[in-house]
Amino acid sequence: MAVGGGVFVLLAIAVVVVTAPGGAGTATPRLVMTPSVGPNGMYTQVAVPGPVGRDERVALTGDDGARVEIGIRPAGEKFTPGAFLGQRHVVFLAHLHNTGRVWVGARLDVGAWVLDTTGTTYQANGMLSIEDGPSGSTDPRENPGWRLQPGWEVDRQLVFTVPAGAQLTRLHLAVPMGGVAPTAEWNL
Repeated sequence: MAVGGGVFVLLAIAVVVVTAPGGAGTATPRLVMTPSVGPNGMYTQVAVPGPVGRDERVALTGDDGARVEIGIRPAGEKFTPGAFLGQRHVVFLAHLHNTGRVWVGARLDVGAWVLDTTGTTYQANGMLSIEDGPSGSTDPRENPGWRLQPGWEVDRQLVFTVPAGAQLTRLHLAVPMGGVAPTAEWNL
């Protein structure tokens, strides 16, 4: 019980850091309690910036002046030969704009998932999400190709392999920023 409480406190502290006021046209998510997949695959209630609308941008902040604005948009479905019957690949484009003073991580598929109407989560498909990224380590501290420098903008594709009938309700992602990885969520 004490360990679970400690994890919750840590998550709540991290959330306070990432909810700095946004600029014009950027949502400032409110803190909400939401079901989220924990490290053991079970749902747990955590405090996160509240899901914003699909067409809203979110500003996340981190250590040493890190700040990134993120917007998402659906990009249809991706046909992949050899896909299992009864599945589809849903594609989103995440637009990142580094408006801070230090680099931020630009590899998003590692901490991304979608939630469907049944409460099931699906992790991003790393093999299909990365088309033009550099090879090697996915850690931006070890691979400079995954670093988005101050002032730079980039679109990153996120692909989720889901059952054909799944109705997606939420998209979640995390952005590495030095020692923290703040999260954002969108209602779909």
